Amino acid sequence: MSRVQIPPGASKPTTEKKGKLNPASILGAVNVFSSQLLNCVFLNNCTKNLLASFSSFSIAPRASSTSGAGKSFFVKVFEIRQLLMDANVINLDPQGEYTKLTEAYKGQAIKISKDSDTVINPFDMMGMDYADKIASLHSLMFTIIEDISPSQRALLDDAFRKIYYDAGITEEKSTWKNTPPTFSELYSAIKAKESDENHFTRTSAMALTNRLRMFTEGSLKFLNKQTVLDFDNRMVTFDVSQVPKLAKPAMMYTILEYILHKMKDNMKRKVFVIDEAWLLLQYPQAAERIFEIVKTSRKYNLSFIIITQEVNDLLSSGAGKSVLANTAWKLLLRQDPSVIDSITRTFKLNYGETMLLMNAQPGEGLLMAYNNHIPLKVIASPREYEFVTTKPADLVRLERKNKPEEKPQEEIPASPKKRFDIDNKVHLKTDLDTGQIDILHREGFKEVRDPGFVRGRGSVYLVQNTTVESDEHFILRYLICEELQKYNATYVENLTKEPDIVFTTEEGEKIAVEIETDKSAKTKKQLDLKHSVLQKYDGWFFILTNYENSPQYEPYGETITRIRVTEKIKSYFTTGDESSPGQQTEDESRPKQ
Repeated sequence: MSRVQIPPGASKPTTEKKGKLNPASILGAVNVFSSQLLNCVFLNNCTKNLLASFSSFSIAPRASSTSGAGKSFFVKVFEIRQLLMDANVINLDPQGEYTKLTEAYKGQAIKISKDSDTVINPFDMMGMDYADKIASLHSLMFTIIEDISPSQRALLDDAFRKIYYDAGITEEKSTWKNTPPTFSELYSAIKAKESDENHFTRTSAMALTNRLRMFTEGSLKFLNKQTVLDFDNRMVTFDVSQVPKLAKPAMMYTILEYILHKMKDNMKRKVFVIDEAWLLLQYPQAAERIFEIVKTSRKYNLSFIIITQEVNDLLSSGAGKSVLANTAWKLLLRQDPSVIDSITRTFKLNYGETMLLMNAQPGEGLLMAYNNHIPLKVIASPREYEFVTTKPADLVRLERKNKPEEKPQEEIPASPKKRFDIDNKVHLKTDLDTGQIDILHREGFKEVRDPGFVRGRGSVYLVQNTTVESDEHFILRYLICEELQKYNATYVENLTKEPDIVFTTEEGEKIAVEIETDKSAKTKKQLDLKHSVLQKYDGWFFILTNYENSPQYEPYGETITRIRVTEKIKSYFTTGDESSPGQQTEDESRPKQ
């Protein structure tokens, strides 16, 4: 096991916790952070001295349109730890998610919008030589104008050289500090070609001016200025959330070039993060530029992190595949079942790793470090959590916490029947007030009616089922764990071929619980396999929701229904003249209603 230091305020990692899902049951243990450029605590399955400096890092946290797997949470905690280790941090933030963290750490948040004074002129030389700048502008144009034809590209090349010549900028290095041109000069240079004798030149010019007009007269004319930007801070965030969608990729590309050439002048350790990288990766030329950065970032002591929701953003182009192949560290967070097969093939995952990614909670995932696949859980200290969370419920709670208390004008309503904890995945609806129900609905919880430990239709629960289990199985598992908590029992939940729950009695015995909610019984081969796993425990029992299947299960161990769960669990933690837990009641012979 790697020896690490737990950061101040972070929870000490364990492989068995009361009432918590244990990802270690799938591939080993988890947790975060310490050492070198990637601050991570790895427990089990680790190679000694695995934590080395890295030059590039990619995060593909959920190959679907659904967010919430924890990508920004991971990166923000990572950035906090890097600041503590005296690294500089720069964010390219297309959604305005990093401003709060930047301000909390006395950083500089630079917002680019039509109402801000800050702007970067794409034609600024940015420390490049003449040939590189011309090539960079060609790549930029592909983010503005789709399907540039060869004749249009030739026309743009001539126009670039003309406007730089008119500005007194040539291949001579001494001229590169002259005031650069803007979109106005480019528009005028191409507009002049609309009267050219050559038909192809005229049509190409008209097509280009139609697209470029928005930068001189339209909604994007706020970008038609000389560079106005001054930043000198250990943490800088470029917020382009207010840049119109049409120009956002172009602005992100411009900022990318600007930051990189600024960073080359400083050999201090630094971290550069591009969130929502798909906005750039969809353009082959921009993807090629990112690939170049990945290859050369180590030379400038730069850790380069790209974040995208879809792994296919990287796999859809040759440059994207090269980026993926050349990033030494990759983090996969929770994956959608619809794409898990593709993820499994691409990253050569085994069954346990695949199941981990399908059942991972937010912030849990698989870190791929060179040839090592390491289960990882991101744990922030309480103070860090306040800065990095984006959950609506957390933001509401923090807003209330920071709001000055006001003297109530009327009688305070009675407290809920049960303490409300947003982190619980199952809530009995009758225990909630309307505000809590609304918060849960916004968090993606759904209402499910389930019998629980009784017969009949049962009660309504609000459930956020993040596993591949049925809702019935998920709720019953939760209720059993809740029952175990009444006795302060230590237990572990598993999501693989291991028993659903394993708890420890007062005498130290390990008791396994198998929950079976299938309408039909398993095959003999399946039951034999399950029985072989159960035999390593001190005891076990089955809970069947369809008691008609009991004849198939009884040869393999004690079998009970849901209505006897509380009695059964109690028998392990109480002494006295209790009725034998092995006795079956007459009610138990009835099929489930």
